[in-house]
Amino acid sequence: MKATSSELLMRNFNEIFIELDPLKRGALLAESYTEDCLWIHPGGRIVGREGINEAATEIRKHFRDYRYPPMSRAHIKTTLTYLRILHVVLQSACSHR
Repeated sequence: MKATSSELLMRNFNEIFIELDPLKRGALLAESYTEDCLWIHPGGRIVGREGINEAATEIRKHFRDYRYPPMSRAHIKTTLTYLRILHVVLQSACSHR
């Protein structure tokens, strides 16, 4: 079954990005994304499933139990779907290595 963009976005937060095992997360990413997918976030862009998985692995090293709580419904604009999430000190905490 093909997922809608809002369903895929929610799967990101509820299944894919909470997965701690990089191999399992990679398999989940492969089920939902093309190899050349593009992930745009406040800090820049990541190209490809492997790059996204590596970024998620780095975040999970510092925030193993963090969940991404949605603050609104998913908004769909032509080919873009976005969702406001609660962003709690991830950026500043990551810079304290």
